[in-house]
Amino acid sequence: MQDRWNDEMGNQGPEENFSLDDIIKEVREMSRREQKDERPIVIPPEEPSPSREGKREVSPLSPKEEAPSKQQEKIPQETVSPAHLKPSVPKGNDVPTQQRTESIDNAPTQKVGPSPKKRRREVPDEAETQVVEPTENTRWEEAVKQQRKKIAAQKEPPKPKQQPPLPKEPDDIEDFTDYDQAPIIGKELKYQTVTLRVRFVVLLLCLLGLIGLSLLPIVTPFLGGSLEITSLVTQNPILYIVIQTCITVVAAIASAPVITSGIGGAFRLRASPDAPAAFATVITLMHSILMLFYPSYIASGKLYLYNAAAVLVLLMNTIGKLGMVSRIRLNFQMVHKPGDKECVISLPEEELSHLMRGMRRGTTVAAPVKVSFLSSFLDHSYREDPCARVGGATFPAVLIGGIAVGVSSYLMGQGLIESISAFVAVCCLCVPVVSLVAGNWPLRRIAKRLTARGGVLTDYMAADQMLDTCAVAVDAGQLFGPGQVVLNGIKTFGDGRVDQAILDTAALVNALKGPLSPVFDQVIQDRKEILPKVESPVYEQGMGLSGWVDGRRVLVGNRELLRNHGIEPPSMDYERRYAKNRRRLVYLCSGGVLSAMFVVTYILSSETREELQRLVDSGMTLLVHANDPNISSEMLSEALEVEPKQVVVLQAAASLEYEEKVIDRPEEECGIASDGAIEPLLSAISSCFKLKRSIQSSTIIQTVGVLISFVLVAFLSLYSSLAMLTPVAVLLFQACWALAAMFPPFFRSW
Repeated sequence: MQDRWNDEMGNQGPEENFSLDDIIKEVREMSRREQKDERPIVIPPEEPSPSREGKREVSPLSPKEEAPSKQQEKIPQETVSPAHLKPSVPKGNDVPTQQRTESIDNAPTQKVGPSPKKRRREVPDEAETQVVEPTENTRWEEAVKQQRKKIAAQKEPPKPKQQPPLPKEPDDIEDFTDYDQAPIIGKELKYQTVTLRVRFVVLLLCLLGLIGLSLLPIVTPFLGGSLEITSLVTQNPILYIVIQTCITVVAAIASAPVITSGIGGAFRLRASPDAPAAFATVITLMHSILMLFYPSYIASGKLYLYNAAAVLVLLMNTIGKLGMVSRIRLNFQMVHKPGDKECVISLPEEELSHLMRGMRRGTTVAAPVKVSFLSSFLDHSYREDPCARVGGATFPAVLIGGIAVGVSSYLMGQGLIESISAFVAVCCLCVPVVSLVAGNWPLRRIAKRLTARGGVLTDYMAADQMLDTCAVAVDAGQLFGPGQVVLNGIKTFGDGRVDQAILDTAALVNALKGPLSPVFDQVIQDRKEILPKVESPVYEQGMGLSGWVDGRRVLVGNRELLRNHGIEPPSMDYERRYAKNRRRLVYLCSGGVLSAMFVVTYILSSETREELQRLVDSGMTLLVHANDPNISSEMLSEALEVEPKQVVVLQAAASLEYEEKVIDRPEEECGIASDGAIEPLLSAISSCFKLKRSIQSSTIIQTVGVLISFVLVAFLSLYSSLAMLTPVAVLLFQACWALAAMFPPFFRSW
């Protein structure tokens, strides 16, 4: 066995160590040799002995050569590769392999046929074939193969399974683009709400503390020396300044995002709504630190610290942002729900030729369309309104004006410290305190009312687009939804069958849709598979529907439709018997014969009527697309109690143009939308006009307040009367202008 090992491994000595590469190389060589000989290893049966089969033919031997022994004669001639056999071991009378080889070499030539290398023996029958059992050598080779596979597996580690992509973090999400993002965005909005509430509490406590410190100089004369704290300003002004500075630092740390946004926007030359609050806070902090070196001004009451006014601006900034985030969360509750939605789009004048007929130029038409997804929700929600832009737009001018007031005071003989205090007073007093509150909280009130009804108004810009709208185009099926058209009765004529009349009418009405569709769907219990086939359905303007049903000409409409097709309708007296209490008649004619008459009632819900009246009262015209002969301008104006010219039922050309513009869309930008109901859309459109007027009024009031504040501070500083501008007076002045600016949007019914 050791000799066999040496032969296979290149005649290496038994004491030599083998590397892993050598073993792999030899294993591969063995594998190649095995692939060359793929036939099964067989041993043919022994040849018959001379005693039984006859004498074998042999060549004569020389006298010196001995005859081969009996064991030597039984050497089998095998077609077995040496690599597959183990050296034979002597058993019993068998001669070892080495001795057998020597005997054969010394034996005389025999007539035994060609050598095994040149001879091709036929494979014997299965009965005569003996399959060689696996030897120790073959088992060893299999073990080496298995080891080689393990080594190869270690060298090439298995590829890791592809994991599904992780959801994006809130910082990576720029906008709401997929319903799968709803949980992440919802958590981010909740986090913003909690953060703003904590900031609000901190700022409120800081403001109360600063107001208490600001009241000390006022209450000291009344309390005398009964309390030690009342003499803090006069006896220990440095401690008084340090306490105010520390409280302001806490407020600034809590409002760090506001300060970085405001100051960063200024360096980028971008007007930010946070700029007034940020600069006012930083300037008052610097002023407080400066007054630590001049405490006598504070102790004598010549100058004051305006830290409370700056913290008030920070607090109102936080309240405004709380309203904004709260509004976004309310709207997101409707937007993130999967399903079709209705979104209002604006159709420009240049795209319309028939719908704009009779309308004033330079306007648009608003129309709801069905969409599968509302895009750009966050982009619309975080847009700034005019009130928010007031602070960023006016503060650069306030900053320049404050510098001018300070320089003028110094040139007119005021001291350097007094001039700096005048500059600080301008920066704290001439600030639109409620710039974020006046715009965001009215929008939140509208959002709360709309979301309760399934609607949404994302931002002021969406409302501003509606101001150029002169008309709203809707479908009659949206005004008269399921349950708002009632079937009061059916009257048949001649031999007409009621069931056949219902099926014919339901088939034709469903082919073109309209307010009557839900009525007949309810009659047939929504089993539309039983309806007959309809071909060439057509709506004839102001008269009704016509088409072919099972090869029969079917008409569904009013008496004018019957006359137009040569069929005599019932008399007017007959109609008056049924057309009572705002009931309408619909005739069915099948195969040129009057078959039935349906008595129906159209009911506008009180909510729909109220929203339509508000829309018309705001100066809008209602355009109605209808394929129902009973819906006319007179009928709608009577129901809405408005003039007929304010409600227009579209004619054929305008109806075709309307149908082309309001086809279903996969997505649309989110401005004004609903979950499918028309009432929230109408309510949002009519609210846009009130919102516009309110925010414009608030913007004007805040701008006027900034101008008056600047004039007041400039007058007092130039005439050496800055001591009259106490911190309490500044707070009261800011509070009055804040109430005046919030009056239009907050005290209006939405």
